[in-house]
Amino acid sequence: MDAKTDSISYKTNDMKLTIEHISSAGTLPGPAVIFQIQGDINIFSAKKLKDAFNESIENEVYILLIDLSGVRVMDSSGIATFIATHSRLNKMPNAGVILYSLTPEIEKMLELTRLKSLLRTASNFSEAIRLFSP
Repeated sequence: MDAKTDSISYKTNDMKLTIEHISSAGTLPGPAVIFQIQGDINIFSAKKLKDAFNESIENEVYILLIDLSGVRVMDSSGIATFIATHSRLNKMPNAGVILYSLTPEIEKMLELTRLKSLLRTASNFSEAIRLFSP
């Protein structure tokens, strides 16, 4: 899998978001994008995240791989953003969201809210790719 050189970074007071488009090179059923999030996902930063997810979908990139290894905390706004994006992509073939490299705090929060059974998760990037492999 080849990573394209176009990566974009956004920063709010609470969160840094880096977006990297990757070509599937036969390992994925279509183009994908990696969202690397660092910091806090809260009511202030979730809007930027939602806008970035929607922009990818509008550009016909339906595989969203979301690296949460740098996320310290996530509130209900962040949860709502992931659920809405999951629901939107779940209606399309060969599309979806995978959250990977979850911190113990985020993993526990997803388990307590029972969202771990709704949202697809992976322990690392390689496993996230395997979940989408044709």
